[in-house]
Amino acid sequence: MVRKNPVTLDDVAQYVGFTKSTVAYVLRGKASDVGVAQETIEKIEAAAAELGYVPNYWASSLARRSSGMIAVLLSDLSADWADRVVSSLSRALLTKAYTPFLSADWCDPRILDKNVSAVIQRRDAGVICHSYVGDAKQYSRIIESGIPLVFLGEVPCCYSEVPGINFISWNAREAVKPAVEHLVNIGRRKIAFIGVDDGMVSSCRRLEGFER
Repeated sequence: MVRKNPVTLDDVAQYVGFTKSTVAYVLRGKASDVGVAQETIEKIEAAAAELGYVPNYWASSLARRSSGMIAVLLSDLSADWADRVVSSLSRALLTKAYTPFLSADWCDPRILDKNVSAVIQRRDAGVICHSYVGDAKQYSRIIESGIPLVFLGEVPCCYSEVPGINFISWNAREAVKPAVEHLVNIGRRKIAFIGVDDGMVSSCRRLEGFER
């Protein structure tokens, strides 16, 4: 007969003959905190495996006041760098027992606003952001909720208005110099700069490096 409802802590406790609290400590990895015997741990884990017990993710999140997820907010999933970034982040986060939660705003501030609200509602453990849109208010909401925020690669110019914000980026001002120097060295004197006015710090820094 197929069981219609998921196996609960009560089911495991009744099956193995221990209290629900003891079973909960064991299955949540907290057995050592209350001195549960190794033999008891093994019996409970075996019973849970036999019954097919799977922890209620959201109940566990409520108990620890965090979803255990790291939100990855990107503007564009079609860019050539996106798959490499997501792949590397996923591997790194999983080694630390965090689950990446990927969202894209497609450069639409309204979608970003919804994504930010979802991050706060889920109580995510942190946010890694690579977004071309948004203003200080949206990013401040994340910081004010107590969730760490780190920008990756690109940083919106509004970042200076958000206390507590962090970012990992390259030195775009210095990066443009070798290109300009190469053109000068081969005799070019009329050199044009083609960029985008996207409100990102790196775009402004590239122009600054060119003008120097």
